[in-house]
Amino acid sequence: MKNQALSNLELGKSLGGISHTTVADWLSGARPRQKAALRLAEFFGVPVSVLLDDSQELPTVRDLAYARQVAANARRSFPKNLAAAQANFETRMHQREMARKTFDFVDFLRGQALALRAQADALDKHADSLEKAAVDPARR
Repeated sequence: MKNQALSNLELGKSLGGISHTTVADWLSGARPRQKAALRLAEFFGVPVSVLLDDSQELPTVRDLAYARQVAANARRSFPKNLAAAQANFETRMHQREMARKTFDFVDFLRGQALALRAQADALDKHADSLEKAAVDPARR
């Protein structure tokens, strides 16, 4: 229990005045009585049937304390993880939107380049025709 930050004495007090030696007995594998099992189930947030059903392997108090600590840690870190995931999602959506706008702009520029190339070709033809007319005045 010491590595779970909950001593036998603290657990006994939390369960309503159960002695630390009784908690130590449970840690050694003794089954809690029904009333104590009800308190344990409520304290650790597990169904009492898990504690009283002889057909199932009884989880140890140490296992339950560890599970409670893991659940508490998950509840504490969940809002941070959720906020980070949401920020990451929003960043990715912004990046996708910016990429889409960039691709649209590149397509627009390609279209403009093709139009300018067509105009340049038309001007070249017109310049060629003007040049030929200037060189050969008799052709007029």
